[in-house]
Amino acid sequence: MDIGFVVDSSNAVQWNKMLNYMKNLVEYLYNEVNSNIGIGIITYGDTAKVTTPLNSLRAPSYTRKDVLRLIGDTPHQGGSSAGFTQAMQLVPGFFSPQQGGRVGVREV
Repeated sequence: MDIGFVVDSSNAVQWNKMLNYMKNLVEYLYNEVNSNIGIGIITYGDTAKVTTPLNSLRAPSYTRKDVLRLIGDTPHQGGSSAGFTQAMQLVPGFFSPQQGGRVGVREV
């Protein structure tokens, strides 16, 4: 399974709570689904960007501990939530093989 998080990184959210939520969800998926998951992150504040491409956080090259650490290190952008539309425009290409998506794998 390839999982893409689209995360509000503006001043409107409590950033540490957001990161803890993502880490708890990833822990659950590792425990209940399997460890063959790819994780990617798109963040937005005033603008949007792919913070972590799908192919940068994938087992077995990264351990669960590595993935949780990298999620926790995701930078907070601040600013407004104006980049939401731009973030949503990044999603279709986010799962492409060129961006690290895997063919035949469920995209969430």
